[in-house]
Amino acid sequence: MKFTRIGLLFLAAALSSCIGTDIVDTPLKGDKLELSPKTESLLIGQSFMLSFTYTNFLGEQEEIDPEFHTLTPEIVSVDQTGSVTALDLGVGKVYASYGMTNSDTVIINVVGSENDIAEIIVSGEEVNIGIGEELMLMANAYTVNDIPVATSFEWSSEDTEVATVNSQGLVTGVSQGFTTITASADGIEGQYNISVGFGSAQATFMGASGYIAKGTAEMSLSGRDIILTLSDDFETSFALGTFVYLANSTTGAEVKAQGLELSEITMNGSHTFNVTEIAETMGKTVSFGEYKYVIILCGPASLTFGYGELTS
Repeated sequence: MKFTRIGLLFLAAALSSCIGTDIVDTPLKGDKLELSPKTESLLIGQSFMLSFTYTNFLGEQEEIDPEFHTLTPEIVSVDQTGSVTALDLGVGKVYASYGMTNSDTVIINVVGSENDIAEIIVSGEEVNIGIGEELMLMANAYTVNDIPVATSFEWSSEDTEVATVNSQGLVTGVSQGFTTITASADGIEGQYNISVGFGSAQATFMGASGYIAKGTAEMSLSGRDIILTLSDDFETSFALGTFVYLANSTTGAEVKAQGLELSEITMNGSHTFNVTEIAETMGKTVSFGEYKYVIILCGPASLTFGYGELTS
């Protein structure tokens, strides 16, 4: 009987941690340094100023002094204020860094006259197509003054095993994956990222362990990012430490040990999570369909409040 009482005490302590005053660690995120604009067009000798935002590991924006770098010193220069200057014809590339964090690369198209093609914009109605499906892309060329230029384009696919593209911009899905379609003219390129064969998956929540979980979740793709969205009518029980996880089990201890923690939540209603970015901050990669369940978990007690099974 003594051991039974001890076991009950441990169980009571675990359950109370879901409704008590436990201190829960704030989930940490990766630092992020973003530059804008993402692309720019210049004549030789012209300059423009980069702007930036830095988000620290707590998810808070912070004022910093990043270092700016050029990957193409013969085409563009950049000083430590973020001022970029065009030096010669071609495609220039610059980026910024702060500590161990690097920004994405900014592309600068440098042209010789106001009549030259300086930018190509590729557009389409979808970013995800099925295997065997077709998608027509359109390309438009512009000068540095945003005047349209009539021209023909050369089309190519970064990975023809995922999707092919013909001379008219018609894309055909071949196998599941990601690829970039490029339209080029006069040395200038425009790109369009697509995914093939992914679709979306939905889940309907049900409560567990005597707790509430209602509403739905949808997993979809935005470009190459996996996005999880909880519906407007999502509702769950709350505790000091209620988290959303992706997992392949509904057992609380296994979810916490082996699942992917997306975020703590403190209110009902719609929530959106960029699964790809969250995984990257943890040094992980995640693929579409890798996880079977969306879990609502009381973190301190490793107790499942509810779950939904993702199905296509």
